[in-house]
Amino acid sequence: MKIQPETQELIDIARAYRRENTHIPNGGYVIVTRQGAGGWTASLESNASSHMAGTWAIDESGNKYLAIGGNDYDGAEAWQVIPHDSFETVEE
Repeated sequence: MKIQPETQELIDIARAYRRENTHIPNGGYVIVTRQGAGGWTASLESNASSHMAGTWAIDESGNKYLAIGGNDYDGAEAWQVIPHDSFETVEE
């Protein structure tokens, strides 16, 4: 499977964040916004509303999840798995 350049960039940002923040546990997800890596979370269950639509979550294996739906006040509705060979964007 061909990995899109945008996907590789997200994976690289997440890996750099993990290298720089050795105190975070193994597993979980690095949160990536338009501004770069914005933190880490252990689970994506029931926390989509803590993030805006368009936020990415990248796991240790490089799998990517996109926060979708919702609104600016209530946050996103859900996380959606996005395959490596596609790159979804959210219109502003």
